[in-house]
Amino acid sequence: MFDKRVILYSFTKTGSRQQLSLMKYMKESGIDCRGYTLERFIDSNELLPLQKNWKEELGNYWGVYAFVFIGATGIAVRAIAPYVKDKFSDSPIVVLDEREQFVIPLLSGHMGGAVELSEFISSYTGGIPIITTATDVQKKFAVDVFAKKNDLFISNRFLAKKISADILEGKKVGFYSEFEIMGEIPKELVVCSNLQELEKFEHAICISQTEIDGVGNHILLLLPRNFSLGIGCRKGVPFEHIKEQLEMVLMQRKIMKEQIHEMGSIDLKKEEQGLLDLADYLNISFYTFSAEELRETGTVENTSDFVKSVTGVDNVCERAAKKLCEKGEVFQEKICMDRITIALVKAEKKIHI
Repeated sequence: MFDKRVILYSFTKTGSRQQLSLMKYMKESGIDCRGYTLERFIDSNELLPLQKNWKEELGNYWGVYAFVFIGATGIAVRAIAPYVKDKFSDSPIVVLDEREQFVIPLLSGHMGGAVELSEFISSYTGGIPIITTATDVQKKFAVDVFAKKNDLFISNRFLAKKISADILEGKKVGFYSEFEIMGEIPKELVVCSNLQELEKFEHAICISQTEIDGVGNHILLLLPRNFSLGIGCRKGVPFEHIKEQLEMVLMQRKIMKEQIHEMGSIDLKKEEQGLLDLADYLNISFYTFSAEELRETGTVENTSDFVKSVTGVDNVCERAAKKLCEKGEVFQEKICMDRITIALVKAEKKIHI
């Protein structure tokens, strides 16, 4: 699903009217959006004036928002050109013509969700989505779409591209998952009962909870982002030290940092700069809970009378992780590092085709 934050641009009176209508539909659908047009075409306080430096401002939101251009494709291309880098980090870009005949996912179609956004827009406007992505055109399995749909981290982007190329050439790709698969397996994939069976394929896919030692370099690991991180620290511990300690734990447990999708602590730490910086580094949300809320998580094995005397709760990190993922399974109980405590809870995972 594309990130539900969208910025729209229009450059004519007709375009601004379409923009207002589309924005209303988006907002009713729960999408956070705002629109810009030339000041002389603004006849509603729903639209904002397009400033002279609008292209530079666009760059400030690159990789965070999706962008919809109502107008010529060339305008969009020239505006985004300085910022285009990588389909795994680029913003989704969609272009809509003024007569609403066509909706074009111009950039970041799969990973960013531009194809999905185009289909969403066309369902409202009645326009035709112009899809040119090879796997879409040929109705083939696309590993990047599959990974995004299931919130899986692609461990090797280059290998993912090779697998897509194989599929387009009609080659079979081995497929093994540690998790339950929901849905019909695509004909391009050959299901294997274990990791060893993947060795006979030129390229293969393995969905694994953790990294696997010695896995062949022809096997693409897809790793679920299903870990909640609970963390506690002494006051003033710098970000670099927290990061270093966390990485040691992740390495020991064969977890990649990209598999952490949220982190939590006690509300006494809501302004702790090292933790705030860690959340920014991991690009995840940071939640804090009161001592009373943390006590609601039941019993934990590792407790501390000293921590309880300071915070009002006997274990911050493990309780915070359990609070974040109440139906999850403790993967890493509280572990005490240098001025830091860390715990991990993993959510149940099912894979949907």
